[in-house]
Amino acid sequence: MALFLPLFPLNIVVYPGEKLNLHIFEPRYKQLVQDCFQAGKSFGIPAFLKKGVSEIGIEVTISSIDKTYPGGEMDIKCKGGNLFRIINFYRQLPSKMYAGGEVEFLSDTDDEDPIMKIQIKEKIQHLYEILSLATLYLNLPDNFKIYDIAQQQRTGRNLI
Repeated sequence: MALFLPLFPLNIVVYPGEKLNLHIFEPRYKQLVQDCFQAGKSFGIPAFLKKGVSEIGIEVTISSIDKTYPGGEMDIKCKGGNLFRIINFYRQLPSKMYAGGEVEFLSDTDDEDPIMKIQIKEKIQHLYEILSLATLYLNLPDNFKIYDIAQQQRTGRNLI
């Protein structure tokens, strides 16, 4: 079943559960943030890569608007939620400045091979040792997802 989300394409990949700070300065995204925050609704961030919008994105909820500047720019805190696939993308919504799309949420399967997950953790830890990054111990829960590893790499922090 397709649902509708306002969309904010960015040249980053956001992961489920990731905390994200954004500085909003473009008029269309100031409008998107205000609309979503006032209505208590989420929006989507699909990656904008190779001059195109990815069909996969992440639903994002606004935790807070921490600062509003005199020109209307904002500093906001968000958190990544569910993965989605864009079914229909609309570059500009009627009477809005921002994009939107019909999306379907993707289910997160738990059918991974537990032995392979152990091997992945061991091989990444070995890679850290080879690269002299032993301080970046890979501390992942048993039910980790591949994006947990990517997120740890980007932030340089251990996951518990």
